[in-house]
Amino acid sequence: MRDLSKYTQPFEFEHITIEGPIKIEDISVVIPAFNNQNSLDRLIHSFLNMEGEVPLEIIVVDNNSTPSLKISTSSKPKIPIHLFYCKKKGAAAARNVGISKAKGKWIHFCDDDCIATPDTLKGYIIDQNGSIAYNGKIVALGADILSNFYQAQGTLTPPPCKYGNMENIPMYIVTANALVNREILQKVNGFDEDFHIAAEDIDISIRLFKHGLISYAPHSIVEHDFSGGIYRFIKRFIRYGIANKHLERKWKIKRKPNYHKPVVKTKVHKMLRYLEYYSLLIGYKMTKL
Repeated sequence: MRDLSKYTQPFEFEHITIEGPIKIEDISVVIPAFNNQNSLDRLIHSFLNMEGEVPLEIIVVDNNSTPSLKISTSSKPKIPIHLFYCKKKGAAAARNVGISKAKGKWIHFCDDDCIATPDTLKGYIIDQNGSIAYNGKIVALGADILSNFYQAQGTLTPPPCKYGNMENIPMYIVTANALVNREILQKVNGFDEDFHIAAEDIDISIRLFKHGLISYAPHSIVEHDFSGGIYRFIKRFIRYGIANKHLERKWKIKRKPNYHKPVVKTKVHKMLRYLEYYSLLIGYKMTKL
């Protein structure tokens, strides 16, 4: 199990504990979006179809889509929906715009290729423990070969780490399903907009640990759409390889990709694991930052 202390050595710690309960009505949902109108509509409707308590607002930030995105609802929604625009490239910049506009005490980050479930926000209420941030569970929406691989490998599940005398702490948040206290986000100056390709969530997590703990929230579940075929698969891991080099240079931590055997030892998963590894390596070695 990795030790988080080596990633947080530059910091002096505040160890903030959040007082008072998390309430769904105090949550602002922030969604960066780019050229994905149909998936955005699907995500928004999944929040609007929630029963019981609903979030304070949904904030969509259009990151240079062509044509520009729009909010499509057949009637006045039960949750206020706001659409803003971000000209600077990258989800990090778009999320910062969302944070600056949000009114909630807590920010729920979700991606436009996800679907909220009835447990997405309720799960955080169940799992709250005074942490400054929480990482929810992300499951594959489909049951195709690639989705099954992502699910088996836990690609969007941060590895458990130890931190001082505590264990089973997530190494970082994944912004496809994460909840972060807004005041703490402001303390760390939001996302680093230089991470415009990927890994902005890992970078901000290192800075979040300066102020308090991140915890798992396994009862919060979001479904992630991994469709797009093998081209999107390769492109995703090349981006991750580039981002690993960026993290390595900023934080002086080793992020060179290593090959690990697949969790499910079938020929298909072995092939996909090699493809994942070499895509990561291409991104890592070819990037010039």
